[in-house]
Amino acid sequence: MVISLSCDRAVWDAVLNNEVVRELRESVNADAAENNSLTSSDEVSDGSKAATSILKMIFDNTKAKAMELIEKITKLVNQLFHPPSEKTTEAATDPFEEKLRSSFLLTVVVLLIVAVARSHRG
Repeated sequence: MVISLSCDRAVWDAVLNNEVVRELRESVNADAAENNSLTSSDEVSDGSKAATSILKMIFDNTKAKAMELIEKITKLVNQLFHPPSEKTTEAATDPFEEKLRSSFLLTVVVLLIVAVARSHRG
């Protein structure tokens, strides 16, 4: 199904005629034009400059999203595992919250064990 969509000329025409895609291509071409003015044209071909700028943009976006994801996970873990700021006795804590924290911690540990085991296998 994916192969048939990727080979369909009508799909590609629709994607390339999309306004957002046009803006992306224009920004990449503007980047390539900037890079052409900074370096000589005999060093690297225009196609590889465009490909390099696209890959750089993809890696930068991926890095930003990964950092955002790590920050959100860190914030979530800190909220779940740090006790409330107010001082309470052990009997006064909510048993549901304690069970929720314990089960979440167990889930994270199991997930880590599975990930490590699979990474060593393959």
